[in-house]
Amino acid sequence: MSFIFTCPHCGQKMECSDAWSGKQARCPACDEMMNLSSRSVEKPASPSSGEPAGSASELSLSRPASAPSFSVSSRSSVVLEGKAVGRPPFNSHLFSSILLTIFCCPPSGIVAIVYAVKAIYQRRIGNDDLASAYAKRAAIWMWLGPIAWGLLIIVLCIFGK
Repeated sequence: MSFIFTCPHCGQKMECSDAWSGKQARCPACDEMMNLSSRSVEKPASPSSGEPAGSASELSLSRPASAPSFSVSSRSSVVLEGKAVGRPPFNSHLFSSILLTIFCCPPSGIVAIVYAVKAIYQRRIGNDDLASAYAKRAAIWMWLGPIAWGLLIIVLCIFGK
């Protein structure tokens, strides 16, 4: 079963399933949060109410119940039923940088952690290009530490007595 709800901010009419009654949702027209309530709203017109199903007024006033709810944010991707879509997966290398700092090479690990945190921050504010650049720098510093330690051990084994 479904009900037709009018957005209190912009007046856009939408058809919602009864499962959404009493919950909050974002209006796809004005991007404002609203409380969905099945009280004081009109029930959708049935096909036997005199107006044929799929008429122009019904199509212009309501969305089909089968259509997923969505909202668009200016800084991020489309949010479809609570899940962000449209952004590629992201690895900031923070966890591996922390492990590197603890178990192997603290100097390069700390630098890698700083770049990883910068990458996470830039990703959260929507600057994906700068975030991937910081993540690449974190990965470089993450690999630089073990390589430097390995070269140091080789040099000490060859020239050390």
